[in-house]
This record gives sequence, structure tokens and C-alpha cells, in this order.
Amino acid sequence: MSSNGRTSNLKIDSLPNEILEKIFLHVPGQQNRLKISLVCRRFWTAAQPVLYHDIELCIKPRSKSCDPTSTLFDQGNVRIFNDLIKLLETNSGLQNKVKLLSIVVLHHSWYEDFENQSALIEKVPCLRSLELSPPPHKLDLSRHTIESLRLSFERFRCSSNETDPAKMVSTIEHISRYFWLNSLRNLEINSVDLMKPNQNRFFPRDKIRTSPITHLRLLDCDDKGLGVLPDIFRSVESLQSFIFEINISWDSSHDYPCGIIPHDIGHLMNHHADTLVELAVACSDDASFSTSSLFGSLAHFTRLKRLGIPETFLVRREDEMFHQLLPENLEIMQLQHPMGRTSNNRDPYRIRRIDRLKRLARDQQRVLPRLRRLIWWEQQPECWTGTRYGPASDMQELMDVYHDIGVTFEFLSCPFFDLTPFAMNDKEASLSAEDAEYRLDLAELYSL
Repeated sequence: MSSNGRTSNLKIDSLPNEILEKIFLHVPGQQNRLKISLVCRRFWTAAQPVLYHDIELCIKPRSKSCDPTSTLFDQGNVRIFNDLIKLLETNSGLQNKVKLLSIVVLHHSWYEDFENQSALIEKVPCLRSLELSPPPHKLDLSRHTIESLRLSFERFRCSSNETDPAKMVSTIEHISRYFWLNSLRNLEINSVDLMKPNQNRFFPRDKIRTSPITHLRLLDCDDKGLGVLPDIFRSVESLQSFIFEINISWDSSHDYPCGIIPHDIGHLMNHHADTLVELAVACSDDASFSTSSLFGSLAHFTRLKRLGIPETFLVRREDEMFHQLLPENLEIMQLQHPMGRTSNNRDPYRIRRIDRLKRLARDQQRVLPRLRRLIWWEQQPECWTGTRYGPASDMQELMDVYHDIGVTFEFLSCPFFDLTPFAMNDKEASLSAEDAEYRLDLAELYSL
């Protein structure tokens, strides 16, 4: 409809290529984008930069099983990788269109034999989001303007070379290489060893409050202690989001073995109490939770809107309530509970936990007036997918209680942060404010 009230004859194929490219960029799924490119020659031309906007490569073995003794790649994957490098070498226009790149190699020993990953990164100078699993020993990102960086060291643990000191890679050293990139805002590190000696030298005191990172995710961290984490925290100028997952032993036959004390984590968070908007601390799988100390009050975290935390970090088993510890601007809260593999798969303190949440519901308007979503979360191992513990009836009762006050209550039993508010959304994280200006209603456009 035009401004004078008449019907417009404008069709989508009459739009300039630059506008078509912006439209195609927001079509979800690579397969859908490919289908659009096959509509006609014009759409093919306009869609080419979009098809290379997000590149995800997985280099895997020939066999379906990941045999650690095998060094044979699936040659189809390798050929695609090498063809991509050749394409970028001959088409400089596409080089600037690649914004998100993910390279995953399914075993460290293969990765050492697999060359050219750095060559590919060098040919895409306008990258905004980069994922490497695992990262190469030497990688220079100083000439890039990367905003989001994800590095996974998980596969180093199963490497046959991990006992060779010359082959070992310090995750902290990798972090320090990129920690002060001027463009970097989001950093995620998977499988972090915080406790290796002398790691604080990578975060010297003359760099306190100088890193531009605003969102930091440390996943699958060793449980021996905080190690160099305080030095990392002090190096950040203004942290808005912190996600911290601790990998704790499953052995629940003795006292809590973790060297990371809840009070120490709480004290550390105070460095950014004025700026944190999102904070999540999690313990892996069915590990025993600490009862040695409490996290401490979060009431002075005035900007905090999203909180995920083990319930036992906030309150002792015998306590009747914990909401006096929470910031009043909280909108989403996720409480992690043990799965209760002991006592015939029953949590002996479940009734007390339910009562505390009912008390919170009664006082919600007074203590947490902005709360709109509450999650009861149990982080099960991946091999237990679909398993739940405890009766469904008490979860339904809590749903009804919170529904009556206008708050959504959810029960989630899933590994890692899957399905939770703290799961990483790659595509959203990689979109900049410039892209947001072009978020258009595709249905309306197709009707033109």
C-alpha cells in the first residue's frame, strides 16, 4: 500500500540486489537459503553472499565411530574445506561476506595433521563470530574485528599427546592471547584448567580493568579451585554477563570434594556487582553440591535481571526462605537442584525446597515485583536424557501457584544449559545492531 492509499505494484524481484541480500540473510536455515537461490538467476546472484555468511565445518573420520587410533579424515569434508579456500582465493567479494565461521575437528591428533585452518581464517577478514574446537596452537586474530569467540579444549583431554609437555596447550594462555582484542565482546571457553601454576602472569596487574569483554562463559571448568579466575575477573573493565560451569566429581560417597567454595565465588562476583545483568553458576550433572558455605547476598546487584544458581549456594537445608538475598530487579531465576540419585532416587529435602518456593510466590510482589519466569533445573548427564526424578505432581502444583501470580514456572531436566535461558544462541549473538535494522517481516515482503 502506497502513502496515497493506492495499491503498489512493487514486487520482490524488482528490489535491488542489496535489499534482496538483506532479506535473504534473515531466512532461517542454510537449506532454505539454498532453495531461494535456485528460484531464478537473479536470486542466485543475490543469495551468493548470504550462503557464505555462516560457514560451519566439521572434519570427522571416515568411520562412524571416532577411533582415537585413526588418522584418516573423511575426504569429502577435507575436499569441501580445500575447495572453500580456493573459492575465496578467486572471489575476493565473498571474503568480506563471511561473518560466522565454525571449525570442529573431532580429535586433537587429527587436528595437528590437518593444516590450512589458519589459512581459511586469514581469508575472511570481516569475521564477527569464530568457533574453533579445538583451536590451533598458533593463531593471529589481531587483524580481525571479531566480536564473539568460542574456543573448546574438550578434545585435548582424550588426545594421545596430552602427556607430552611439548604438546600440551594452556587454556589460560589461549584466553590471554585474545582477551584484549579491541573488538571482542563475547568470549566462551570450554574445558578450562584454572589451576595450572604461574598462570597469573598472563593477566598482569598493569592490565586491570582494561579488557573490553562484556560477556564471559567458562564451561566445564576443573573443580580444584578458582586458580587464576580472580585475575581474569579483575582484567575486565565492565562485565555484563558471566556463565560459570563447574565440572565436579560424581563420587557422592564422601564429603563434598570440590575446591571451589560458594562463598569465594560470591566474593569474586562483587568485582562487577554494579554491571552484571546476567549471572549463572552451575555444577555438572549429578555431582554433590557444596554445603560448606553460602554464596552470599545478591541484593546489591541492582542491575541483575537473569540469575541461574544452585539452590544450595543460596540457602542451607533447614532455612525457610532465601528471597531476601535476591535483587529486586530480577526477571528470570533458574535454581539448580540435585537429581537425587541416592535414597532410592528421592531428594530427602524436596518438600522443604517446595515450601521455600511457595513462600517466595506469596511474597513475590513485595520482594521480586519484576519476576516473570522461574525454572527448577536438574542438570542430568546426556546419557540420562528423558529421565526425571521426583513426582510430577509437586511440579504441577508449583506451576499452578505461580500461574496465579502471573509468573511462568518450568521444570527442566537437561544436560549443560540446553533448553534453559542461559543456552548460547550463536546466530543471535553474532548479529550486530546494523543487522537488527534489517529485521523485516518476510511474509509481508513476499506479498509485495
